[in-house]
Amino acid sequence: MADVIISVVIDTVINKLTSPGLLDSVGGAQVHSELEKLEKTLTKIKAVLADAEEKQISNRLVQIWLRELRDLVYDGEDIIDEFSLEGLRRKQQIEQRQEEGSSSKVWSAMRRFLDNLNPNRVGFNMRMKSEIETINAKFQQVIEKKNDLELRESGGDDRSIKSLKRLPTSSLVDEHVVCGRDEEKEKILQLVVSEEGCDDGVCVIPIVGMGGVDDVWSEKYEDWIVLRQPFHVGSPGSKIIITTRNHGVAAIMGTVEGHFLKELTFDNCLSLFAVHALGRRNFDGHLNLKEIGEKIVRRCGGLPLAVKTLGSLLRMKPDEDEWKRVLNSKIWHLPEDKSGILPALRLSYCYLPSYLKPLFAFCSIFPKNYEFHQDELFVMHDLVNDLAQSVAGEVCMILNDKFEGNKLQQIVENARHFSFTRCTYEVWNRFEVLGKMNHLRTFIALPVHVLPCSCYYLSGKVLHEVLQKLRRLRVLSLSGYNVSELPDSISNLKHLRYLNMSCTKLKWLPESLSTLLYLETLLLHGCTELTKLPQGIGNLINLCHLDITNTPNLHEIPLQIGNLTSLQTLSKFILGEGCGHRIRELKELKHLKGKLSIMGLDNVTDGRHAFDADLRKRHSLLELGLEWSSNFQDLRNKECEMQVLKWLRPCTSLRELNILFYGGTEFPLWIADPSFAKLVQLKLSCCRQCTSLPFLGRLPLLRNLCIEGMDAVKTVDFDFCGDGSPLANLFPSLETLKFEDMLGWELWSSNGDNEQADNMFPCLSELTLLNCPKLIRKLPRRLSSLVKLTIRDCPILEHSLISLPSLHKLKLEECSQVALKHVVDNSSLTTLRIRSMADITCLQDIFVQSLGALKVLVIASCTKLTFLWNQTTGLENLLGLERITIKDCPQLVSLTENGSVCNDEEQLPYGLHGLQSLKDLHVESCLKLVSFPEAGVLSTLRCLVIRNCQALMSLPGDIMRFSCRTNMCVLEELEIEECPLLEYFPRGELPMTLKVLKIRSCTKLRSLPEGLMNKVNMSHLEHVEIIGCPSLTSPPTGKLPFQVKSLQISDCSELEPLPRRMRHDNATIECVNIWSCTVLKSLPDCLNSLLVSLNYI
Repeated sequence: MADVIISVVIDTVINKLTSPGLLDSVGGAQVHSELEKLEKTLTKIKAVLADAEEKQISNRLVQIWLRELRDLVYDGEDIIDEFSLEGLRRKQQIEQRQEEGSSSKVWSAMRRFLDNLNPNRVGFNMRMKSEIETINAKFQQVIEKKNDLELRESGGDDRSIKSLKRLPTSSLVDEHVVCGRDEEKEKILQLVVSEEGCDDGVCVIPIVGMGGVDDVWSEKYEDWIVLRQPFHVGSPGSKIIITTRNHGVAAIMGTVEGHFLKELTFDNCLSLFAVHALGRRNFDGHLNLKEIGEKIVRRCGGLPLAVKTLGSLLRMKPDEDEWKRVLNSKIWHLPEDKSGILPALRLSYCYLPSYLKPLFAFCSIFPKNYEFHQDELFVMHDLVNDLAQSVAGEVCMILNDKFEGNKLQQIVENARHFSFTRCTYEVWNRFEVLGKMNHLRTFIALPVHVLPCSCYYLSGKVLHEVLQKLRRLRVLSLSGYNVSELPDSISNLKHLRYLNMSCTKLKWLPESLSTLLYLETLLLHGCTELTKLPQGIGNLINLCHLDITNTPNLHEIPLQIGNLTSLQTLSKFILGEGCGHRIRELKELKHLKGKLSIMGLDNVTDGRHAFDADLRKRHSLLELGLEWSSNFQDLRNKECEMQVLKWLRPCTSLRELNILFYGGTEFPLWIADPSFAKLVQLKLSCCRQCTSLPFLGRLPLLRNLCIEGMDAVKTVDFDFCGDGSPLANLFPSLETLKFEDMLGWELWSSNGDNEQADNMFPCLSELTLLNCPKLIRKLPRRLSSLVKLTIRDCPILEHSLISLPSLHKLKLEECSQVALKHVVDNSSLTTLRIRSMADITCLQDIFVQSLGALKVLVIASCTKLTFLWNQTTGLENLLGLERITIKDCPQLVSLTENGSVCNDEEQLPYGLHGLQSLKDLHVESCLKLVSFPEAGVLSTLRCLVIRNCQALMSLPGDIMRFSCRTNMCVLEELEIEECPLLEYFPRGELPMTLKVLKIRSCTKLRSLPEGLMNKVNMSHLEHVEIIGCPSLTSPPTGKLPFQVKSLQISDCSELEPLPRRMRHDNATIECVNIWSCTVLKSLPDCLNSLLVSLNYI
């Protein structure tokens, strides 16, 4: 398949050979003659590539010829690139001289004449002439071999094949396109419900089929042992299904005999093919295609993936000739190789547009199942990856530490693209093969995209050798490595197009980088220590993408950035002190798109400079950030800043706008202009001098609005919502609204008594008010779509009745409890979080009675809270409450006003028996809490955590088995910490459902609960942790539960020796840690004999 890649490269070389710039860069008739000869040779070779494509399938000599041609074409392209590079350099020199004033025609002609006599240029022309002659001689040998192979010239491919749109995969199944497999489905279901093969606690059912439903390949037994281990603790009856094409995998992994999928029947394959090719299960209406379709399906060999691939290839193309062309393609006769490449998939590759085929082949440089970092991640199926590797051949190489001598040598000599999966520490020995890869074009560490916090280390020798020896590199990606300096030798990489040093420790880039005139992409995002860019970066005239996102120490962009007229991506443009006039350079960057942040706007001293930037013509710019200095103490020219913002009006195609630290007193009208019909997100931050907000209510698609740090705004009124016109349909699309740090805001009068105000914010789902200390009134009276409301640090906010019929989440912090009383229509509320409300002593009955849907209740730092509820609280309405968390409430005495023990369920305090859904109770730092309610109140708990309750003397009896009235304890996790007065557990045994038990810093605890050790293997307990219990003396008798994985005992100075036979036979304890237990001198033999971690003093 090398022919298509060759064709694309040949086209590129021919275009360069015929470009005027190239001819201007070379001197001498002989050089021109050799270049013209090369062009004619390449044109002749391209004419036979179509014939070579067909013959290479069955003729190995043609395959070899194509490989030789491929390498030669690559070498030729590199030589032509050097010519083009010389032309770029000379062009820049001429332009620089013109800027210096030497622009007369006579003088320019004289300089050109003298340049031709320059020894360096003469030497360059002689060297290039020699290399062109050599490459031409090699091409003549290729031409002679072409004649021997009898390759015929072709007029080209006249097929009108359009590329297929590949949709992302999904876990959902469209039953309409599922054909057959009914019998197999029933057999697999029988295996799933059967108890066969579940004796050792985990049942694995292998399904073995042909290439295309499979992802499991490894036959290494040790890998399966590690993988299966976590599943041994699954619930009884759990099943695991694996799919593989490898019978060895099924034998190793399966615990039952696998189900072997046969080929899909011909009839089902035909239906599947028709579904994907014609959109129906039969050929009705297309009878002329049925016979051809049947022949195509028979060649798919019953493999659904092949059927779907070819069906998709012919999707809605009822042209009989097109179908015959697919059927008669010789590629069908190519046998499968060991990786399972299917002729059907190969054929789909042939039908790709020619410009996409090299890109597809390049994808073989990525491992199977590699996730590409895009807006929507996609994963290449391993069969398609196999196809890409087959197409690319030896051109692409993934470093595999398992390569052996001869095979590695062959790959190294022919490879042009190289990738490797990064290790934490990279040393030179791993990359010694680089010394033999002088023609390498790509060097990529995978994954390409890493997090800024990632830390990988690369040997300095690796970087040095790459820059010294791999001089034909076009792509270099070393993102994420702990590289602090890029050597000056980076200038050796004359052909470099793509450089990714993102998330490294680079502090600066060398000036020599400015000589890489072919560079198109420079990625430096996440280089948090970067302080400067090369001063000559303006020379990189081919640069299209410069990403300097998240580089907080970079405070200025070098001069002449406006020279980069090809620039499409510029994440931020920084104006240094005294350089505000440079904002005019943005006028030359006509192709900018995506996201741009302009910083240091306080340095722009003339509004006309902002006008000259001409942002209104940047139609592809979607996100714009405008940022001034955060320092408002210096003298700021308010009038100038208002003019700057006025003239920085962007194109109306903008989708996101952020304005930070603006120093003007008002905003220009364009910010709220309804013509910005695509604006969906707006943030106005720390514009501390502005006294009013712009008229934002008429922006039709605005979905997210954030206003913060507007200290001078006192009133948010009708001006914010609109221009004084009727209030109906204001903010028609707004979904989230946030006000934060509004230190002077006093009044929100957006609705008054106007009934039309009910139509405001029709789509608002989330409202947040944070740190508005002077805000006194009042929220909109009806927000019908609001789902989440957060109010924090608004201590004097007065609430009129507010209707929130759709509210699910309510969070109140540093507010008055009046807020709880005035929320009506809150029957949909599922989560309530209350924090730092100093005046609340218990939950209000008027509020609680309407919380029938409440599932989560969190109360923290309420210093006067004594009880959660009193006699008038309607707890019988809280039937769905599942989780209660109480933290840092120092006056809390009990959950109820009367926390005494009650033995009659009907007499439970104030309806506590109604909490029948409570599963999680977390109580922390409630220093006066003495006890919990009894008698079945907490019998439904699955998790109980009690921490730092200094006065707690007893635990709820409901957590113990047989002590619970219903005898149905379901507790799974119990954690008790820093309860110094607790001496004993309640009577009874730990419930059989308990999985985790943690007891820490209970200094007076004298004994462990019953049921911790038992004689019958029925417990689910997995993790036991006992730390800091110095009064604990006697360990429980009996054996540890069979399922225990870890046992940790620490700082229990008086604990006596453990029982001798405390371990069940065949128990799977993985970790035993014992520390600072001075009486406990040794462990039982049953633990010493295990391969576990033992640390005791």
